[in-house]
Amino acid sequence: MKRFLAILLAMILMMTALTACGGDKDESKDKGSDKGTSTTAGNEGGNEGGDKVDLYTLVKNATNQILTATSYEANIDLTMAADIMNTKMSTTADLVAKRSDNKISLTGKMTVDAFGAQEETDYSYYFDGSYMYTVMYEQGFKMPMTLEEFEEEAGSANEHIAELPKALFEGLSGDGSNLVIPMDEATAEQLFGDDIAALCSDIVGDDLTQVTTKDAKVTLSIKNGVLVSYKTEYVCEMGSGDEKAVYTFSQASEFISIGNAVTVTPIEGCENFPLMDEY
Repeated sequence: MKRFLAILLAMILMMTALTACGGDKDESKDKGSDKGTSTTAGNEGGNEGGDKVDLYTLVKNATNQILTATSYEANIDLTMAADIMNTKMSTTADLVAKRSDNKISLTGKMTVDAFGAQEETDYSYYFDGSYMYTVMYEQGFKMPMTLEEFEEEAGSANEHIAELPKALFEGLSGDGSNLVIPMDEATAEQLFGDDIAALCSDIVGDDLTQVTTKDAKVTLSIKNGVLVSYKTEYVCEMGSGDEKAVYTFSQASEFISIGNAVTVTPIEGCENFPLMDEY
């Protein structure tokens, strides 16, 4: 049971990397987030201006609004299919992510198809800056974790988008309202491979002789300079032989608000949860 929970938690952390956004409190960087920006308003038009849009700069600026915001709310749809050491499992989830300063929550429903059985469950986690509390299959547990450790463990999907090389934008056109950015294997490996390898080392072993990330692309919608939604897709293969693991991953995120006041509610009774090591 403990190993199964560990595998699922690794999968969930990987999929919910959105919630590890920076939250930089440097006011000089947090432009546009102090007043709050609703991504549900003013989206009827594309990006303003008649000149050719510098898509690279547009994506950078829109992503930085998320990275520097101290609060946000987003809907997330997740899908992951995994073949881990010849064991197949898949996870889909419909979630709501919220952040207010160092408090982060994720709530929703998750469906897991593993070991010949399919089960739907409510899923939630709450991070308060010191512990990550998780409820899954009506079982609650906690792990001590600083914000820095949480961000390092989960990575950040938004940071990946902000780090997209300028060369990927060559030949792309449009106003950014429906931008599809395919990436080569080397770029995909650079952006996603290390995160997955780090999260899954307990599953396939520390000696990862090969980590290959392929079929990767990012689809974004930026309107009026605001990142409204994005979708990340890729396939990752690691290990070899009996220890080979293959993941097919998709995360679609829609931002409801950026910079507005958000209430992050703790999980009831979470302070009394046992440590995960006790399972």
